[in-house]
Amino acid sequence: MHASAVMGCFCRVAGVAQQFSRMSNQKRLPLRMEIRYLPTITRKRENPPLYNYLAGKALGDLNKDGISDSVVVVQDTTDNTRPSRLQIFFGQADGSYTPVVTANTVIEPTYPLGSDGMDEGHRFDEVLIKNGALDIHTSLIHANVHHVFRYQNGHFELIGFSQDQLEDINTVSEEQYNLSTGQYIRYKEAPDGSGKSVVENRVIPAGALPVLDNFVPFTSKGEITY
Repeated sequence: MHASAVMGCFCRVAGVAQQFSRMSNQKRLPLRMEIRYLPTITRKRENPPLYNYLAGKALGDLNKDGISDSVVVVQDTTDNTRPSRLQIFFGQADGSYTPVVTANTVIEPTYPLGSDGMDEGHRFDEVLIKNGALDIHTSLIHANVHHVFRYQNGHFELIGFSQDQLEDINTVSEEQYNLSTGQYIRYKEAPDGSGKSVVENRVIPAGALPVLDNFVPFTSKGEITY
């Protein structure tokens, strides 16, 4: 994702390793970046979500059986928070599909406070299947976020996280975290992509990898602090 695609920033980078350490009961990792998660307020509804709008779809082999699988993202446009649901279906030799995952929290609602409240800039962009992995691309007001999952150990595990955002009018910050290896890299560059430099490069063990079924995105609206 080219850094010039993002403008301005009101997001705060997630302390991803801290979230992993809480999941795996490991010692807290000393990241300089931390996030203050804000409570998500949603409006209650009497009827179950309709998920009446197809927001995205991808086809490709996710479980390495040589048969194309299907990923769909549906949205409920009748709910003023606009919640989304991601579903994965494994393709069968006879041409049918078997549902294997339904994830209701991996994509944040478009309007967490309701469509009549403040627009916090949550957007679902697309789902992609690349090299057998599922890439979920979302965005905040001035940031692009990717969560990458791979089918292994009987479920979809998070193996990659990346985010780019504008710190100020002259500086773009980009993070890449490979959870499989623990390699974490943060870059800074100009909005036009020039002058790219590494400002942090280290190994941060991820511990037990989060699974897609009940995963909640690492990013949340806030302020950047380093």
